[in-house]
Amino acid sequence: MNFKKPYYFRFILIMLSFLALVFIFTIRPWKEDLDFLHVQDTNPDAYFRIKGHFYALSDNYLVVEDLGEVLKIVDLKTKTIIKTLSIPNKVIAGFDIYENTIVWSDFRNEKDSSKIKDYYETPNADIFTYDIKTDKLTQITTNPAPQLRPRIWKNYIVWEDNRNDKVIDIYPEFDIYLYNMDTKEEKLISTVPGVHTNPTINNYKVVWEDGRDVKGDPSIRWGGNLSKNDTDIYMYDINICKEKAIAAGKLRECSPEIYGDYIVWEDYNSNSPYGDIYVFNLAKNKKTAITKDRYKQGDPKIFDHYIVWMDERRGTSSNDVIIDGKAPNSDIFLYDLKTNKEKRLTGDGPQMMPEISSEWAAYEISRQINPEIEVIKYK
Repeated sequence: MNFKKPYYFRFILIMLSFLALVFIFTIRPWKEDLDFLHVQDTNPDAYFRIKGHFYALSDNYLVVEDLGEVLKIVDLKTKTIIKTLSIPNKVIAGFDIYENTIVWSDFRNEKDSSKIKDYYETPNADIFTYDIKTDKLTQITTNPAPQLRPRIWKNYIVWEDNRNDKVIDIYPEFDIYLYNMDTKEEKLISTVPGVHTNPTINNYKVVWEDGRDVKGDPSIRWGGNLSKNDTDIYMYDINICKEKAIAAGKLRECSPEIYGDYIVWEDYNSNSPYGDIYVFNLAKNKKTAITKDRYKQGDPKIFDHYIVWMDERRGTSSNDVIIDGKAPNSDIFLYDLKTNKEKRLTGDGPQMMPEISSEWAAYEISRQINPEIEVIKYK
């Protein structure tokens, strides 16, 4: 086609403008999706932030795991890292802190690194403590079976232990053990067969997720929140050496925590795939639903009369993955047992794995790459 020169340039400009508009309106939504992936906005009310995934909180101390290789101890009052603990073998199988004492499990005594699998059925994992004030490291366990996910309160430590598992089939048969750091006495407290996990301790009482009623294929016990995974909540009173069922419904109860006379857990007995938060008052022998709706609420923690949990009513906690066109936007909620009122503590973006102490609430900003721990003052 033989264009005269002015018309030729005019045609070129029109075509370029048209292509620019096409580019803008086709690429922009895609770019917005990319921006959506990064709706990890930090809370403007945050007091402190640090890179990390797993963490523990007690009083003014925050302990953060950095890629499984080290534990960083943070003094929240000064916002400084006061100590970094290097972990041999670079694998940490759970940790906790109470006042000045940190407790964790690691695999430094395992000679065969190929045994260190996610299910932790056979490798030699031991429990260690570290005193922040005295700089003293102490090995607590020496049994060659795995001792994992310890929790601590005063002079007591509890953990999951696979020493009594007689069948090596990739499905551990964890029991709950209790250790007195003053007397050096170790005691098995889950005496009924089953897979028992997630122990916690406070006020001379141990609470755990009990698997005695989970029947059938052993893989069911490791199937997340399947309805057939009928775990219950049990308690052991250290002072009177007696066990008590706290929650034993037809479907799953899991992830218990205890403070004083209150026990909280995640409950699936509403015939829904989504969990609710429940609390049991030991003094009144009374169970109360804190949440009960069609959204998932989970991972509850408690301090004094305050409960925190992860809540998906505004969006999922699926890291930075978009589901059905929606960005993840889970929150951390707080409930006051004295006033019976709840409030949301977080802004936009997926927040999960809350913890709470006398002054601080903390949570993970959930990302597949570079997750952060954020700390706020909740009162």
